[in-house]
Amino acid sequence: MAGKVIDGVGISNYVLQMLNCESLSRYTEKCKEIGNIDPYNIPRHAWKDITTLLGGDLPDLRHSDIYQYLINFKSAYNHKELRAYRSLEAYKYFIAGWVSELLIADIKQGNGSTLCIVTAKVRHSQSLNEEALRPWFAMEKEGPIIAAHCSCVAGLGEACSHVAATMFAVESGANWTKKESCTSQPCGWVLPSCSSFKSAPLAKIDFTSPATKYKNFDKQELHPSSCATPRTKKQLVSMEARQKFLETLKNSGIKSASLSLIPGCNEDFIPEGSFLPKPLSTLFSKDHTSLTRTDILQVAWQVYNTTCISQQQVDLIEKSSRKQTKSRIWWQQRAGRVTASMLKKVLHTSPTNPAPSLIRAVCYPQDVMFKTPATRWGCEHEKDAVKAYIQDQKHHTQLTIAEGGFTVDLQNPFFGASTDGRVQCSCCNHRVILEKEAWCYCRKGEEGDMVLCSNKECKVRLFHLRCTRLTKVPKRKWLCKICSAKKRSLI
Repeated sequence: MAGKVIDGVGISNYVLQMLNCESLSRYTEKCKEIGNIDPYNIPRHAWKDITTLLGGDLPDLRHSDIYQYLINFKSAYNHKELRAYRSLEAYKYFIAGWVSELLIADIKQGNGSTLCIVTAKVRHSQSLNEEALRPWFAMEKEGPIIAAHCSCVAGLGEACSHVAATMFAVESGANWTKKESCTSQPCGWVLPSCSSFKSAPLAKIDFTSPATKYKNFDKQELHPSSCATPRTKKQLVSMEARQKFLETLKNSGIKSASLSLIPGCNEDFIPEGSFLPKPLSTLFSKDHTSLTRTDILQVAWQVYNTTCISQQQVDLIEKSSRKQTKSRIWWQQRAGRVTASMLKKVLHTSPTNPAPSLIRAVCYPQDVMFKTPATRWGCEHEKDAVKAYIQDQKHHTQLTIAEGGFTVDLQNPFFGASTDGRVQCSCCNHRVILEKEAWCYCRKGEEGDMVLCSNKECKVRLFHLRCTRLTKVPKRKWLCKICSAKKRSLI
């Protein structure tokens, strides 16, 4: 890998292609510190496979030396300590088998000491399929780390995780070869490297954390990596015992997440909303806007004949919509259905030319909702009305009142009605509660034909047709006498 001589140091082409001028100047200084040698220029025959060496041939690298270099070594760029604390966790790379082709070269110095240069191939942490990186570090045989480098971008800072992983690999080897049981086993301390990454069943994946593996590394007697001890087979439980355990777990009353993945035991994890019928608003299609009245009636008749609903869905709609106006399902299931409050208006409108406002009220109930001081007062005092009803009906035996939701007619699913409560007692039949707000000048509940005041700020909004002295509901905007008087006073 001969390249170019810079300041008496032969720099390899591999380095010249990677580094800019500033980084190349620093790299040259590091090479001078290790005897004017570029580790990438050392010939292949000068390198030794570190896994074949015995204890005396390995550098005496200790954890304290690694800590001293990564934390306290001063950077050549800002003359401050490196403090590469995250690189101290690079033992995970070594434990995971990402370090391979660990090589060492001994360089004799002029003063008689021996300089050890160690290099390896380390996989990328984020790009496992890319070409492995080639970090190196230099140290005295029994002394501190002098310099380090890596071909990654962070390696220019001289303390990346790939360099640290190589150091931890050598440190582990130095510790193991000090043990009597491993001095005769050159490969005993080496973890097998990973050349490829393939998917595997969960049962065959070791989820032990790298920290635990590294902690137990010195406590266990490792065999050569090629002679792994096979796992002992454990007797599997019978299908009957397994099924009995799952049934016990299911009937315990506690929802175990593991049951959600087991067919036959995951019914409780299926959202109730998935059983609800599709809202009638989903029947809308832009293609129908260009149809004639005759064609659209044919489509409507087909929908009418094919639309059906089960008793389970009826009960689920009622149960899921008991919050009524605060329930999203209540609004969704009301859309497109003729409700109890709209039935009389639907029956009195023209079949050939229905009122557009009535169509909007049926198909988009949430868009025509209005609030007045009267309606707000009614919403705020609903519970008070229920309490008053309970007090009035307390003579009934075992009286219970439950919230009521939106109930769809099983035989005619385009009909629906909401109740304010369901009453049950042991002495009478089941019945429902309907709370009525005070409307009109007479301050009575909704009854018969009602007229809506067009003024959104009206404090009443709804009036009995008979109280307004009108003969029929006006098709255009109409103001009550209170709002009409206010309007005249402003003119």
